[in-house]
Amino acid sequence: MVTLPSNELIKDMYTEFGLTYYFSEVLCQGLGIFYALMSFKNINDATRPRLEEKLVEAQSLTLGVVIGKVKPLISISLQTKLDQALEKRNYLAHQFWYEHAYDMAVASGVIKLIAELRQNRELFEKLDNKILELTTQRLKQIGLTEGTIEEYLQRGLAGEIEDPLPLKVPLSKKMVRIIEVYDIVLDNESIALVVRQQSSSRYHRVEVGKLGAGLGDIEHPTDGGALGVACRRPRGYLSTERLHVGDTPFETLVNQYRQLDLDHVQP
Repeated sequence: MVTLPSNELIKDMYTEFGLTYYFSEVLCQGLGIFYALMSFKNINDATRPRLEEKLVEAQSLTLGVVIGKVKPLISISLQTKLDQALEKRNYLAHQFWYEHAYDMAVASGVIKLIAELRQNRELFEKLDNKILELTTQRLKQIGLTEGTIEEYLQRGLAGEIEDPLPLKVPLSKKMVRIIEVYDIVLDNESIALVVRQQSSSRYHRVEVGKLGAGLGDIEHPTDGGALGVACRRPRGYLSTERLHVGDTPFETLVNQYRQLDLDHVQP
């Protein structure tokens, strides 16, 4: 005789599915944070604006893409387990309900589904805890201790508002007079131009090879604000000498470098 699943058993199945998929997303976000922190070859480059930029990028990545990016940074065994997790997450997203349509019709089938989901959830949790261990080690290297992160977390929970970072100002067609230009080689061997306008005492960075354009202020040191909540889960033509370029319009630089990221500067 076939035993139909009770309403409570059906609720338990859907609850377990939600939890399992949630922890797959937790793993994805944890990998993104780890990738963002590990993307700095020089830990002194991990300033708050740069770190937030990397976190925004990381949060836009799918689980498969972010796993591919962190593979060179982790052990072979962990790579294999992450591949298994990706396969299981994709199965949950695209095939799980279709493959188990008949199992849902009987109580024994639903019980089997709950057990399968729970096993997958435990896998996601274990891998997330492992990534969290690696992330914690990296946080200590750049000077962010658990105490610092906890402090910023509590400040956020208390409603304290962190001072926002200076916004990028989109380029306009208005002519801008640049009076100083510096040519800097970054750790990743890309070239960054640091310029100062006549109308501003601040220096701005023009990073060649990045998408987007805007003007930003000088960078602030790394603090716990960017990670306070994220880590507690459940983005050749110019001389190297100083140049006085007088009335050179800013559009001249834009025409030479079509892909610019006018971002925050650390002199």
